[in-house]
Amino acid sequence: MTSFIANQVGGVFTPLVAKDKGDISNRGKCAGAQLVNNAQTLAADTVVIGGAAATAKAATKSAKFMRTLTKAFDKFVIGCANMKNGIKGLFTRVPMPVAKTYSSKQIPEFAKKLLKLSSKQKAAALIAIPASLLVNYFGLKNIYKKGQIDQKYTDRAKVENHTKNVLD
Repeated sequence: MTSFIANQVGGVFTPLVAKDKGDISNRGKCAGAQLVNNAQTLAADTVVIGGAAATAKAATKSAKFMRTLTKAFDKFVIGCANMKNGIKGLFTRVPMPVAKTYSSKQIPEFAKKLLKLSSKQKAAALIAIPASLLVNYFGLKNIYKKGQIDQKYTDRAKVENHTKNVLD
């Protein structure tokens, strides 16, 4: 939790005390831009997580929707197993704990185990995986944008400092 707070709040207050951001006006603009960037990321994450929660709630309320999600998960796993390169195409890129557990020869067994999951587990996976990928994408986009904002206001401060030195 502290890393989240340090990342979100620290990114806003750090420009206010940074010596490379020039005058207080430029520092305030940088902090404001960082605050807007964080708010946009938080809003996007809220929409994704809310959508995933609403989808999960709908899946628990409707047996038909649960069956649809289960069939979609099964088609996805079977489609990956039937790829041109076999299961290696997607299931060799599984997270490290799973990759260490299963060798490349055992990966079809991994697909079989996925197909044996309960319908609730399949639905949860089909909802959670894309949601977590989107949240991760928005987080990485936020970090990239933070760097751009920081560089923009650092460059402005350098130009302002250089202009003052030339005119003096």
